[in-house]
Amino acid sequence: MRLNHLSVLLFSMYAVSNYSWADTSSKEVHEVIKVRGQVSKRVDVNESAMATPNYAIPSSDLTDLLKSIPGANINANGPVSKIAQYRGLYGDHIATEVDGLALSGAGPNAMDTPLSYAGTLMTESLEMTRGIAPVSSGVDTIGGSLKVNTVEADTEQNFNHILSQYTDNGKQTQLGALTNLAFTDQALLLHIEQSKGTDTVEDGQGRKIVPSVYDKQKFGAKYVNQFTENHQLMVNFQAINTGDSASPALPMDIDFIDTDRLKIAGLSTLEWGEMNWHIGWQNARHGMSNSLLRPVMSPMMARFNRADSTGIDASLSFNMDEWQFGIDYQQSLHDSRITNPNNSMMVVNNFTEVEQQTISIFSQWSTQVDEQNWQLGARVKQYSNDAGEVSHSMAMMMPNIKYLQDKFNQQNRSTNQLGIDLVAQWIMEQNQNLDWRASLAHKQSSPSYQQRYLWVPMQATGGLADGRTYVGNVNLDLETALQAELGFDYQDRKLSVSPRVFWQKINDYVQGVPLTDPKTKMVAAMMMGDENPLMFANTDAKLYGMDIEASYQLHPQLQLSMLASYTRGERTDTDDNLYRLAPLSGQMSLNWQQQDWRAQLIWRGADKQDKVSAVQKEQTTAGYGVVDVLAAYENDNWLVKAGVSNLLDKAYHDHLAGINRVKGQEVPEGERIPGYGRQLWVSVLFSF
Repeated sequence: MRLNHLSVLLFSMYAVSNYSWADTSSKEVHEVIKVRGQVSKRVDVNESAMATPNYAIPSSDLTDLLKSIPGANINANGPVSKIAQYRGLYGDHIATEVDGLALSGAGPNAMDTPLSYAGTLMTESLEMTRGIAPVSSGVDTIGGSLKVNTVEADTEQNFNHILSQYTDNGKQTQLGALTNLAFTDQALLLHIEQSKGTDTVEDGQGRKIVPSVYDKQKFGAKYVNQFTENHQLMVNFQAINTGDSASPALPMDIDFIDTDRLKIAGLSTLEWGEMNWHIGWQNARHGMSNSLLRPVMSPMMARFNRADSTGIDASLSFNMDEWQFGIDYQQSLHDSRITNPNNSMMVVNNFTEVEQQTISIFSQWSTQVDEQNWQLGARVKQYSNDAGEVSHSMAMMMPNIKYLQDKFNQQNRSTNQLGIDLVAQWIMEQNQNLDWRASLAHKQSSPSYQQRYLWVPMQATGGLADGRTYVGNVNLDLETALQAELGFDYQDRKLSVSPRVFWQKINDYVQGVPLTDPKTKMVAAMMMGDENPLMFANTDAKLYGMDIEASYQLHPQLQLSMLASYTRGERTDTDDNLYRLAPLSGQMSLNWQQQDWRAQLIWRGADKQDKVSAVQKEQTTAGYGVVDVLAAYENDNWLVKAGVSNLLDKAYHDHLAGINRVKGQEVPEGERIPGYGRQLWVSVLFSF
């Protein structure tokens, strides 16, 4: 069900009226950075300290907050199609939970990424495990663990929030409202939100980025019942409706994404410990088109892709003193059908009855010996995959397409594979100012369904957006990573610094390699114009680098903070670089606060990137630097903030931005999508 345009004032990132300071008094073996608004950074690993929270600059998508976490970044394919990246791994490599659910989207090209289901209105914190993620943090954590914690229904108080937000470049608005109704031991929370970009965005040269519009609505309800002091039941329903929205780095734009989510969860505190459980369900309907927001050369080249998916996510875990146990079940079903709206005879069933199922169990032990903390964990995972038969309307007329169709349908498409994760982490408190950290892990993950079951040459690759044509490989092995990390945390009265170095070797890393089958190459050349298509295959790779965050208190009202990240990725079975890795990048900010007033001056930038993937014909990128400013006033009822992004109207390209696929526009086809030019924005939140 789509929402009508809202006429009420709304609210965005600050859906919670109480803005907390980072509390780092507890010692955890897996370090977590919590993000409220933008980043509430850890500043003291030994004791609780007060720090000024960094307020978020308004954005079309919550994923942009990741740029404020060391080691994290985003692959941007459109204003609402942004893929999380952490230390060079992205997409399905990162275990992502939104409101406690890990569910796949409907789009075969990741237009509806996991974080796209998280609204800024309901987001209380974005939580990313820094470094090697423990086995308890998710099923597939080879690339890290990312969680979106949302505002919960509160049985103890009523509260309401209303906010209006506007950005001039692209005429971007965000409107929303939230109310919590408490009834002794029960509570009901209702929320609604709308995000829109109604005009074309301009880059630093004044060129229009076409298309760049977006339209997304979210609404939902949460109910909690505190049956007894020790038992709680929670029910959550959410509907997300995306309308016409651009994805210029992909072959198509979003026509619609309509998704319903339901979660039932329970929490029980017992004599021996704590029990948590949940079961979640999702149904997503997705339509995308290559002629909706961009020109098409002829009516016969128009394409519409209808994709549908359902998903189940269930979990049961127990916490008992030093031990934690759990079992997880995840299942998803996917279908995708391509048609020509101008020719009813043209039909391609490119994904049919694709099923992914994972059952896993884990055990984790944590203990403290003198000044040392240890954590050991293991997770065993059973992966099952299958797919139905496919078809192409041109198979009877074109022998090569019939060859691919029959080859896929006649092979055994069912796979069953066993994966094992092992994690060991250690922290030693040397003194009240200094901690040392070290972690080792063996982790495995299963290839995506696109990498297994893409049978006809296409670009439905889970958001790679490299412009290359691929086919899948049913018989892919699990990726296996050996990971290591070393770092320390230092904190004194003025200085805080937390560097990390990391290394991992990934055996059977899945990447495209040159395709050799002549019939498949002929189909790719004829249908996609690609003379050199790729096939997903198991290769070998390594990733290594560093990231750091630091701050220095210049004055009681003035703080200087910085973060920087660098990741190097290489194929080890051949002489090539891994695709779509950010160069050395980071940001510095000067933060001022006095009573109710705050201001921030931010410099963000990146070095050039010339270590690019040859097999994927990746382009190099020049370095850049951009300046942002913001100011805010806050009291018990109001938060008013305003600022300017890209103050100097700098023309630049972020290396992780996709390549423009839209013909005949001011930004040429084949150029990397440029960064946005100067943006003036204002946000007003009223809480009562």
